[in-house]
Amino acid sequence: MTVTSHDAIDWVYPDNGCPDVSDSCFTCPLPICRYDVPGGLPVLYAAIRRRKELLERQVAEVARQSGNVFAAQILVEEAALGGCTVADVTGRARRQEYVLARDRAARRMRDSGMILKAIGHELGGRDHSTIIHSLSKTTTGMSSDPFKASALQSIKRTNGVTA
Repeated sequence: MTVTSHDAIDWVYPDNGCPDVSDSCFTCPLPICRYDVPGGLPVLYAAIRRRKELLERQVAEVARQSGNVFAAQILVEEAALGGCTVADVTGRARRQEYVLARDRAARRMRDSGMILKAIGHELGGRDHSTIIHSLSKTTTGMSSDPFKASALQSIKRTNGVTA
């Protein structure tokens, strides 16, 4: 199957994909093109396997310390997404990337059914009121969309709630 692709400078080229991975570059499951990695597909698969093993070891280490495998998995994933370590997420630092990762982890833990006290314990011994504040910041992504945020503020004003 040949798909025609356009890039940023309007070059048109055929997108045939890789015969053993995918029909098209658009549907390729690999995180990076096999032709961009020296050594090709075997080196890329080995790197993906090493990354997966490293994450599993981190989850096991955090779970050994806290006792909750599910919370450990969430902490490791959110720390990796935020570009920080689990110690940064559970620590006292208030850098923006740490706080965002901490808030996302608290939201995921709460959505999975964990109680506030347990979430606070997993996030470095924080109080349940701190977790409530964290959850209020991440509720339904209101802060990401200014129209939703302004709509939420107007609803609060009409219901007599001060923000």
